[in-house]
Parts: sequence; structure tokens; C-alpha cells
Amino acid sequence: MKLRFSQFGFFALTLLVSDVTFAATEAHGEAAEKGLPQFDPTWFPSQIFWLFVMFGLLYLFFANKTLPALSKVIDNRRNLIESEMEEAENLTAKAKAVQETYEANLAKARLNSTSEITKVEDKIKADMAKAEAEFRARAEKEMAKLEKSIEKSKAQVMAELESMVAVLTAEAVEKLADISIKPAEVQKLVGEIANDTDTKEAA
Repeated sequence: MKLRFSQFGFFALTLLVSDVTFAATEAHGEAAEKGLPQFDPTWFPSQIFWLFVMFGLLYLFFANKTLPALSKVIDNRRNLIESEMEEAENLTAKAKAVQETYEANLAKARLNSTSEITKVEDKIKADMAKAEAEFRARAEKEMAKLEKSIEKSKAQVMAELESMVAVLTAEAVEKLADISIKPAEVQKLVGEIANDTDTKEAA
């Protein structure tokens, strides 16, 4: 999971900076002809070098801070689900014990009379049906609550991640291409790239 998020963050950032750099090149084509250093081919190797340095620093930042935090949240939710599953197994064991008690009582009742057997059987069945219904309702409620909590945590972490990517990318573009771009515009572009990536993966 951690590796997958790392690859996604690096891939999205690469596409973002590529698009921004391409847009900056077109927007400043005339400026390049007038001799701006950042558009002078003799400076391209240095610019490319620092671009990779920035990519490396951003990758290390996300891999060592943001993504581990997201993985920790997911692990905590997974542990909580496993705990609920253990409780479900315990309830299943109790239901089995009730079943065994029912069978023992049924065998005992057969020694008495048909009417007693019917009473015991109906009572045990009603108790089992009630216990099963309560268990199912509780399990479904807990699972729905857990899924909702996990989705909320993922959404919060991804929103924070996109915000940090937007700020850092805006700073990188301003330093490398001498272009001032608002983090909100970068964040919007990141969202569009992420949506396109999700659409392609779904296809």
C-alpha cells in the first residue's frame, strides 16, 4: 500500500511539473528569443539537473512523512476491523454453544412429553433467531461505521497531500521557470491529473 501511494504521488507530480513547464515554455516563447537565461539551451543541463534534485527531495519527503502517516491510519483501521472480526468469531462460538444447549434440552424434553418438546423447541428457536438478528444488525452497523471512517480518513489525508504538492510545485516552478503560479491552480491541475489517472486505471 505504501509503495503504491509513493508511486502515485511521484507519477502525479511528474505529470504536473511537465504540464506546467510545457505551459511556461509556450507562454514565454518570445521571452526566450530575447535571451532569458532559463530559455537559453546552454542552461538546459543545469536546469534539468536541479529539476531531478527537486523531484528527489519531494519524493523523499512524501515517502518518509506523508505516506507513512496515511499507511498508519489504514493499519489502525485494519486492526480495528480485525478486532471486530474476532468478536464476531466469539459470538459465533456462543451461538454454537446455544445450539448445543438447544440440542441437549431437546433430547431431555423428548423424554418428558411432546408438548414440552414443542415449548422448548419454540423457545430455543426464538432465542436463536433474536440473537442472530441482533448480531447481524450490530455487525452491519459496525462495518458500515468502519468503512465510512476509513473513507473519511483517506479523503482527509489525500486532501492534505494534494495541498502540499500544490505549494511545493508552485515554489519549484517559480524557482526553475521564474513563473508565479497560485497553489490553488496547481492543486486544481493535480486533481484533474489524478481523475484522468483513475479513469484510465478503471478502464
